[in-house]
Amino acid sequence: MRVWCSRAKSRQINESVETMAPATLHGVLQKFYLEVRKEYGSEYEPDSLKVMQAALEQHLSTQKYPYSLINSLKFSSSRSVLETKAKQLQINGYGKRKNRALPYNSAEEESLWSSGLLGDHDGVALTNVNFKNLSEHFGFRGRQDHYDAYVQDFEVACIQIQGGELAKCVRFNENPTKTRSGGLSAKHRKTPQEMWATDAGPRDPVRLFEGFLRRRP
Repeated sequence: MRVWCSRAKSRQINESVETMAPATLHGVLQKFYLEVRKEYGSEYEPDSLKVMQAALEQHLSTQKYPYSLINSLKFSSSRSVLETKAKQLQINGYGKRKNRALPYNSAEEESLWSSGLLGDHDGVALTNVNFKNLSEHFGFRGRQDHYDAYVQDFEVACIQIQGGELAKCVRFNENPTKTRSGGLSAKHRKTPQEMWATDAGPRDPVRLFEGFLRRRP
């Protein structure tokens, strides 16, 4: 509402928004959605425009305005203008898309190893590589799944595979959390929660996990 009032003053719009006829308000809204900017001229985020629309809707509702900015057909074109601008802003990098995590390729992963960010030579590198491995092998999301997991949820097991050879793996048994509270309706992951050893070399995920366990306080 502050942004609306500031722009109305700069455009010499003296009539209050709640007293405008729908046709007049419709035209003013279209220009508002297209032209509104921050104080120094930069664009608002798409979500901020949506919040402004909701704030105007709430204000008009409390003033008993007979039509809804969000639902009424009388304001369908202004909504289309807002939607078009939001899409254009997203294309230009505004909104949540610009903060989305991007996958790294093999060359970028190799640089993490070679730069010392991953490995077992110090505590930070060992924590980093286990964060990476648990995220990849168990599908842990962001930080929360790592935070919710307990050491007791993991089991290092030796399993006989085809040919009679023994192979080592780390198994994860989900612990009930805020979003997975257990009970009869509990939803469990459909894929086996296992992380298999490779060659017992410097990058073997099971070897690195066991190293992390040994160095825990």
